[in-house]
Amino acid sequence: MNHDHRQRLYAVLSLLLQYPDAVTTSLMLRVRDLACSLDEHSQSRLTAFIAWLDATPLLDAQSHYVELFDRKRRACLYLSYYLNGDTRRRGMAIVEFKHLYRSQGWVPSEDELPDFLPTLLQFCAVADLQAGERVLSSHRSGLVVLDTAMRDARSPYRELTSVLLALVPAGHEAEAEAQALIAAGPPSEMVGLEPYAAAESTGVGAR
Repeated sequence: MNHDHRQRLYAVLSLLLQYPDAVTTSLMLRVRDLACSLDEHSQSRLTAFIAWLDATPLLDAQSHYVELFDRKRRACLYLSYYLNGDTRRRGMAIVEFKHLYRSQGWVPSEDELPDFLPTLLQFCAVADLQAGERVLSSHRSGLVVLDTAMRDARSPYRELTSVLLALVPAGHEAEAEAQALIAAGPPSEMVGLEPYAAAESTGVGAR
């Protein structure tokens, strides 16, 4: 899959994995057209998700998103949470994301923490694909946990996590780490997130 194709995929995934609102839904026609230019696997998965979003009342889609991503520890969209939980290490991990963006002169929205998955996907799409994919690879175990949570919840968002996992290289070590996380969950020490104390324990802010 070539560079441009991957960036288009990351752009679409970044949008669709964000909280669904009127802006998101207004872009669906454009996103559907873009999906038609992608590979067969991605196209079929994305089309299925878009069809669900189109057919679901916005309030119901928003309720599903909150119930899924804001209230389940194994379905968190904040990447550093999987490996670090609510421990002292997570504060430093979040700072590393911020440094990555600054090193490329890219300024993300301040509405979310820097480790928010759609933010990193946007970075891959518009800033530095290779640097972004290295970070995704280092967090593959968390992505596997996220995908497993989508499968277990029978959520339409499984279509998106399936496409994302196909983009991120697999490795034996990451898969073993993912199985350990699935079994035990992220660490749960409730300290060390300053200066990000405004977010909830999983990193999820108010919608």
